[in-house]
Amino acid sequence: MDKYIFFDIDGTLVSHGNRTVPESAKWAIEQARRSGNKCFLCTGRAHYMQDGVENLEVDGVICSNGASAEIDGKRVLSRPIPSNLIHQLMKDCEECHVGYSLQGYDKGWMNQLNRDIFARMNRTLPKAMQEHFKNSRYFMRGQNDISTYQSEDIYKVDVSFTEDSDMQKFSEHMDPQLNFIRMLSINRNMRDGGEITLKGVTKGTAAIAITKQFGGKREDSYGFGDSLNDLDLLKQCGTGIAMGNAVEELKKSADFVTMDILDDGIAWAMNYFHLTRQA
Repeated sequence: MDKYIFFDIDGTLVSHGNRTVPESAKWAIEQARRSGNKCFLCTGRAHYMQDGVENLEVDGVICSNGASAEIDGKRVLSRPIPSNLIHQLMKDCEECHVGYSLQGYDKGWMNQLNRDIFARMNRTLPKAMQEHFKNSRYFMRGQNDISTYQSEDIYKVDVSFTEDSDMQKFSEHMDPQLNFIRMLSINRNMRDGGEITLKGVTKGTAAIAITKQFGGKREDSYGFGDSLNDLDLLKQCGTGIAMGNAVEELKKSADFVTMDILDDGIAWAMNYFHLTRQA
């Protein structure tokens, strides 16, 4: 019976250090698909942010933490945040001194505070990584000035805080129809923030919807991840697999913890669960 395998990108398929997919992971995905299994990207990134995985052959992609999905280039899932909630969210962000990025399907918009936060963060990175981000699609297509936003569909909003008090104030204002996942530590990279989607929209709900669309069952699904926005993916899938480099909270919720991304963690787990072998 076919299995359905969902991979987070950053920290799971793509190393934060060298920004590449390990050859062992490419091999494992290729072998899994040859064995009749279906493989999908399942990311918090927007569709326009597929740097580093454009040439990876998979069966589909789930983006924006489950708010949008494509199979064979055709949109099969679309859950944008309603326009009225976006405009209220923008107002709340400005009043609470919050940096924010609106992420649509093919481009995004940033307010000035978020530009400043990212510029400061990038200055702490090695020169090679600074150049990578500067020339990536994200920076070319995702940094449109917020004043040019004209109510296009938004699938996910990233927010950045410079003070805990700003985050607390913002959380009190946020509409209950929205879901917030705190993601980053200010101690690690000078940014504390998170990701916002519609409540009930997660990587996990999208992965199960795709699995069922192919005629599969929940127990036939496998989810790989490393961070908090992968938590529901690992919980929803029949088998949830945390990378060795995953945050501790995710590891505690996983069915299985594999090796670090740079220690062939993807291939190791896929071999363990016989996903790369012919029936």
